[in-house]
Amino acid sequence: MAFATLIIKTNIGEVTATPLWYIARYILRLDKKTFAVFILSQIGGYPVGVRLLSELYGNDSDNSRSYSKHLCYCYNSGPAFVTGIVGIGVYNDVTAGIIVFISCLTANFLAAVVMNVRNTASKLHRTEIGFSSSDISASLISAARAMLNIILPILLFNCVTELAGYLLHAVFNMEIPAFLKAVTEITNIKTDGVIFSLPITSALISFGGFCVIYQIFSLADFTVNKLYFIFSRILISAVSAGVCCLILQITGYEPAADAFAYATDTLLTDPLLLMCIAAMTFILLKCTEKMKKMYTAVLKGHLKLSGAIFKKGCSGTTLDYIARKPLWDMGLDYNHGTGHGVGYLLSVHEAPNAIRYRIMKNPELNPVFE
Repeated sequence: MAFATLIIKTNIGEVTATPLWYIARYILRLDKKTFAVFILSQIGGYPVGVRLLSELYGNDSDNSRSYSKHLCYCYNSGPAFVTGIVGIGVYNDVTAGIIVFISCLTANFLAAVVMNVRNTASKLHRTEIGFSSSDISASLISAARAMLNIILPILLFNCVTELAGYLLHAVFNMEIPAFLKAVTEITNIKTDGVIFSLPITSALISFGGFCVIYQIFSLADFTVNKLYFIFSRILISAVSAGVCCLILQITGYEPAADAFAYATDTLLTDPLLLMCIAAMTFILLKCTEKMKKMYTAVLKGHLKLSGAIFKKGCSGTTLDYIARKPLWDMGLDYNHGTGHGVGYLLSVHEAPNAIRYRIMKNPELNPVFE
């Protein structure tokens, strides 16, 4: 985000995008700066667009309505997330991630065309690159402040989702639908062993989830028409799903039936995993003796689990006892799956394998280690 902000501040993005803008200005009808923001927002991740638009707004604070409109299509997940988490993590195929990304990108492009159809094509003007050390400092400070507004909502929405899921299971013995989890927080698109169809996944990625939308609203320095933005993103998400269906029809591509059969032979003794576990036991604040005992018990359980030897076909429900025994001996427990917060692709619940004592109702959600 700091790099993208610096590109806009110094006019590097505007100058670099000029060759494409000569053609796009008749189609998208955007000025060069906004066109550069549009391009960067499609590859930088959800919050990049709103931060760059806010940067432009600081020099044009009389046109808040236009920036609110630009935000509707300067909004996309980065290709790294889509190809990594969605393509490889969910479908075990980079091609699936590429199709989803192209669908979302096309939908945003079409939205920009439609929403700016009444604009007149921008006139040519000369742009020069201006660079100073203060631009670097300002970009870093802006990015640091933005990160706080990004991280806290993720923690909040995940905590609320987990609490709601616990209460729903405890009171009604029901689970929150996987689709609702994904709509709430987009990283939940890779949980519970549920695989959505590619068009549905494209729509979810295009929408971004209410957590991301909340982040966008909190990061905007200009006034955002919230209902207009949400309604626009719903329509654009539907277009993204339609584009995805069209791509699938043309290419004949279908995700593999064994989409979740990606490699699971990562050793539980991986040094990185142990470093993460050790890092979680380090607390900057003063620890009580009770806290030390609880953290030590968790660490001992995870270390024992990391050295466990088990046969092919062993389920996570069988292994879970190894990790919990030190806590259970103390009459304590943690109310979630083992390893919660440590993931292979930076997610929390990462199917297909899960280490937990609770048996799910659907057999496919109780996988085995192979």
